[in-house]
Amino acid sequence: MFSFKKEIDIGHTLGFVAIIISVVSLWQSNKGSDGYIIQGSGVAGTGTILADECLFVMTLPMEFNNSGRRSVALERFVAINKSPLLFTNSSGTDSSTAIPYEVYLSDANYMGNMKFFIDQVREDPIFNPNDGASFDQLIYPDKSYRKNIVVIARPYKNGKNLADTLLVSFDVKFSNTQNEEVRAAIRISKYDNTDCSKK
Repeated sequence: MFSFKKEIDIGHTLGFVAIIISVVSLWQSNKGSDGYIIQGSGVAGTGTILADECLFVMTLPMEFNNSGRRSVALERFVAINKSPLLFTNSSGTDSSTAIPYEVYLSDANYMGNMKFFIDQVREDPIFNPNDGASFDQLIYPDKSYRKNIVVIARPYKNGKNLADTLLVSFDVKFSNTQNEEVRAAIRISKYDNTDCSKK
């Protein structure tokens, strides 16, 4: 009698679990019928250019894939802090005001010639998440939005680094109410070139 009762309880439990799984599957299938953004990842790259400018260059790949069945618009970029970029030194001090820099959203890819890469990037308009400008970039189902965030900075002065780390922090808002975060902490390479030490 006891063993029979135990089998009934197990049967009820398994049935209840099956119902939960069915409900979750139904919810996921309905969710998939709408647009749904999955954020890709990429490895940040850094480099320096001698010439006359002694520039530090950072590229951060950004990708958003629509895995749903409806198109989703990338509406805008939103800075989390007062600035989407923050240059800090080893003591944690904000050095951003002392460092001239430019930020771009670019399709350009580094192919081994840094000077040529920078010239390509600078053909794009300056990117500023702080301005709250509307992008309304439509991402179709099974398609992706891909761009490189490129930062061109001058963090060297009198042979020293004005900053050790570059922090990137802003959000990306989509028409389906999704909000994706873009965050990165990039180490700024030490640069002891004598040409830059004169700057």
